[in-house]
Amino acid sequence: MTTLINTFMQLLKSESLNLPLDNAYKKIYTQEELKKLYTLAKKHDVCSILSSAIIKNELCENNSVAYNKFNDVMLKSVGRYERINHELESICNVLENAEIPFIPLKGSVLRPYYAQPWLRTSCDIDIFINLSDAERTVSALEKELGFKPNSKWINEWSVYSPSGVHTEIHYIDNTEKTEICVLKDVWNNSFAVDGKKYHTAMSWECFYLYHIAHMAKHFESSGCGIRPFLDLVIIDKKLPINIEKRDALLKEHGLYEFAMGAEQLVDVWFNGAEHTELTQKMSDYIIKAGVYGDKENWVAVQQLKNGDGGTKHVFRRLWVPYEDLKIIYPSLEGKRWLTPFYQARKWFRIFKPSVAKRSLHEIKVSKTVTQDKKQEIEKMFNQLGLNAKK
Repeated sequence: MTTLINTFMQLLKSESLNLPLDNAYKKIYTQEELKKLYTLAKKHDVCSILSSAIIKNELCENNSVAYNKFNDVMLKSVGRYERINHELESICNVLENAEIPFIPLKGSVLRPYYAQPWLRTSCDIDIFINLSDAERTVSALEKELGFKPNSKWINEWSVYSPSGVHTEIHYIDNTEKTEICVLKDVWNNSFAVDGKKYHTAMSWECFYLYHIAHMAKHFESSGCGIRPFLDLVIIDKKLPINIEKRDALLKEHGLYEFAMGAEQLVDVWFNGAEHTELTQKMSDYIIKAGVYGDKENWVAVQQLKNGDGGTKHVFRRLWVPYEDLKIIYPSLEGKRWLTPFYQARKWFRIFKPSVAKRSLHEIKVSKTVTQDKKQEIEKMFNQLGLNAKK
């Protein structure tokens, strides 16, 4: 497994930064090896990068089944990028014309720094605005581009383009529940883009802070995948970040230890450093979970936060506290007396076959998570400055 991981990481790094691949990794890989590499890439949503590395470095036989598969992935990744990029440009134009200050987030900012922008895939578009502009933003996208409003959550409003591209509109309301809140002072650390008046970019130090906050949120849930760590490789190599300012922001928001742990793992995965006990635990936790996290990790974390046993975990999932329920249903905010009705509403979701299947699986997993597993995660979280008990 170690050899596979090493190979995988070096392929990702060389392709993302357009660096020559070390001769130690240049060979014709067997069908079994290619299958394992692709399975890992799919689990972590980096198939575009792996496929490009395989094709460019001639690591599989030309016109073989594997070659055609990787080539097809590349073509689809380019198409996916073009579609999302077109929607992003349209959104930026609409918001600029509507005189709504906005800041693009995440992948849309980092893509130009990859060797090819389509290598950095995204499943959606993320935009940050002021809370006071939320209604006007959605209205402008609906009127000018035909976007359809969808779910509304704490600090976030989802809309979909006619072509199906998902856009998340982020803002800060009266809660401190989500990672977007680290950007509460972002407008004081931002600047207009290319002479635009409303299209804004945050400072690179703020960008790093939000990237780490977003990583930490998913890591603390059940896993964040490999891609955010590859993003850190790009950030560290390409962006002119003031380290002193960066670290001050990280410490202010309680994210310094997690960021340093993440950077240590970057050095292990991509720069050949030796594992420490902490980085090995982080690596195992992340690789097992994939880009969307892992049910066992998630249940273990929830049990640490909400109770030691599977029974307590199941009960809490059945009867969700008001503070958590209002995140699921933002309209409950300020209406605590309606909690039982919203709780009943959540229960009715269980009758959906897909939800029932997931719920039964969760109950099964909750009964098998060991005390050793929970203690291991709690120790790792404490070393990273994350609170498993909150």
